[in-house]
Amino acid sequence: MLTKILKHRVTALVLFLLIIGAIGAFMPGFLGNLGQATFSVNGSPFDKTTQLVTQRFKALPAEQDVVVFHSATLHVQDARFRAAVAKAQQTLQGKPHVSGLISPYGANAALQISADKHTALMVVNLTGNADDLQRYAPALRNDLPKPSGDMQQYLTGNSPLNADIATQETKDITHADTIGLPVAFLVLLLAFGTAVAAGLPLLFGGLGIVTTFGLLGVLAHFTSFNAFVESAVTMIGLALGIDYSLMIVTRFREELARKRTPLNAIKITMKTAGRAILFSGCTLMISVSGLLFVRSPMFKSLALGIMLTAAVMVTLCLTLLPIVLSLLGHRINSLRVLGAKKGKDQEEKFWEAWARGVMRHPVIVVLTTLIILIGIAWPVHSLQIGLDSGLSTLRNQPSAQGLQLVQQHFSSGVLSPLQIVAYRDSGTFSDNDLEVLSAISDQLMQDKRVQAVYSLPQTLDAATGNHTVPALTLVSKNSPSSLASLLNVGQGSNVTIINIIPRVPSDSNQALQLLSDIENGIVPQTGNGSNLHFGYLGLTAQIADLNAEIHRAIPIVLAFVLGISFILLAFTFRSLLLPLKAIVMNLFSLGATFGLMVLVFQHGAGQQLLGFTTRGYIQNYLPLLTFVILFGLSMDYEVFLLTRIREEWLKTGNNTTAVARGLAHTAKVITHAAAIMIVVFASFLIAHILEIKELGFGLSMAVLIDATLIRLLLVPATMRLMGTWNWWLPGLHTKRYR
Repeated sequence: MLTKILKHRVTALVLFLLIIGAIGAFMPGFLGNLGQATFSVNGSPFDKTTQLVTQRFKALPAEQDVVVFHSATLHVQDARFRAAVAKAQQTLQGKPHVSGLISPYGANAALQISADKHTALMVVNLTGNADDLQRYAPALRNDLPKPSGDMQQYLTGNSPLNADIATQETKDITHADTIGLPVAFLVLLLAFGTAVAAGLPLLFGGLGIVTTFGLLGVLAHFTSFNAFVESAVTMIGLALGIDYSLMIVTRFREELARKRTPLNAIKITMKTAGRAILFSGCTLMISVSGLLFVRSPMFKSLALGIMLTAAVMVTLCLTLLPIVLSLLGHRINSLRVLGAKKGKDQEEKFWEAWARGVMRHPVIVVLTTLIILIGIAWPVHSLQIGLDSGLSTLRNQPSAQGLQLVQQHFSSGVLSPLQIVAYRDSGTFSDNDLEVLSAISDQLMQDKRVQAVYSLPQTLDAATGNHTVPALTLVSKNSPSSLASLLNVGQGSNVTIINIIPRVPSDSNQALQLLSDIENGIVPQTGNGSNLHFGYLGLTAQIADLNAEIHRAIPIVLAFVLGISFILLAFTFRSLLLPLKAIVMNLFSLGATFGLMVLVFQHGAGQQLLGFTTRGYIQNYLPLLTFVILFGLSMDYEVFLLTRIREEWLKTGNNTTAVARGLAHTAKVITHAAAIMIVVFASFLIAHILEIKELGFGLSMAVLIDATLIRLLLVPATMRLMGTWNWWLPGLHTKRYR
């Protein structure tokens, strides 16, 4: 098949470029429609409560944002201050997605004015789905009239904040690429010594990203992606594209140096390095597919994006790259860098001597390396997970400035209150139900972590002096609008929402503890024996459900990834011990990586150098995401190295010689490939968004550990200790090459 394609390589090249161009035309459909990062879990208590409220509570807006007005000199009752509020209100009325406005000067809006009377909030009720609102938020913000003098005015809330997060992530990616790609090119120049050979991996990395983004643009018509998918795809795609191309080009040049024709060199390259890349890519895709066991749209979109990235990179390197190499032939060595060596590199002799030196003292090497890895991994025992929604990293973005004013003059949780949903299966609320709800509200008000509580009994007490069924009937009839956000008036009057404004940020561990205390203490103790059922809404409830889902999925994902990896490696290398050894060493490498992540991002070591402030935990979805990515990536070097060792084993039948020669042939390319991956991943450390910074750090450290302590020390030492047992498979007699 490859031979036939290469006979018509010019036509094939043109066809490939046309296909990539056509696919790339769909790229704006992906980049221009990145939605909100959703932390929901399908079938979770939060999900079921949301469905219940949606079905029985038609009056609630999809989202409530606020326009923050602030002046250091003007009082909220000053004419200029009131005029600015009135002008903004007039502008927003009738806008698409705006279903209502609550002025800070309304009859029941006293809590929308700060204690010092210099800050006011206008509530903006919005309709529509989350992704539409995020795309609409910047336009809504731009429509607001610019205030004069020292008046400040900001639109903030879930959608404006998420829109700014998406913008910041795109800026972070661009900034990282402007640093990472030039450095990667310098590493490639050092590896190849020629500009043509060095440029090919970068070219294919770029083509792969364009193709992947185009395909994701097509898929965006059927599913949604958030901005973090863009970051992950860019990071993984560049690393894989450069890495795979590097291995192909290196083997091709090696075969050319052996006086083979370009066509024969390509055939041998694809049978060896090409086969290893195919296996590596498939292993990564299978490993990442383990994320599909997590019942969360966020994990599923990340899995889909990364799996597609790996598939595209493998496809391009196994089809288009051989065509380009056949056209270049010996010109692959053109544009030699001044001072670069010609002829065979002496590094192979160095690495063979290194391998034999390691294998002379395998027990010492293994024990010393394991002690180092365990020491690095030690902080893992204190791992804490949480979720930073990204709001703290926006800094000077308009939505973040508005949020800072809200937090300073009102409460950290005012934009995302914790909500208790109380409901009956049938019938309206009874006097006992209302008394239970009142008791829950009273207990919440006594909690120092709670700033304010808004509930149905409180509203009835304010209107009638009591919270009985007659009072509920009276207020529902005479003033239904006063209950619209608390009760499903006219739709059964059997679902109510208690809004809790916490003093702590909604994405903090303190807010999660508050929810736990309410869910496991206050509500069951107070509501025991009543006919009420309870559910929970708000960002805090979403995070709690996601944490629980991650804990549920971890053993399933680990069992799937480890089991499938063992089967694939056993099939590829015709061995039982090599797969087991590879898995164990990968776990040691991952343990050390997570230890460093905990030390830096949880305990704050080096936080000033890296430009962040620790929240005291790791992003809750990153350990699982990092595990599947790193397990797949680590197999890249494992397969590349063991494939070459197995080639030598089949030729010689001598385990020590096979390991030494295999490492000698691959150590240079593994070192350069690892250096490039580290550069690409580490360039994302400059990102402002914490999750991008954490992922870039974790991946870069993992590759560094894997390419040094694992591949250059543990692999040769353990293979020396196991001897011919490396190649043992019951009932299999290995046939050697002649």
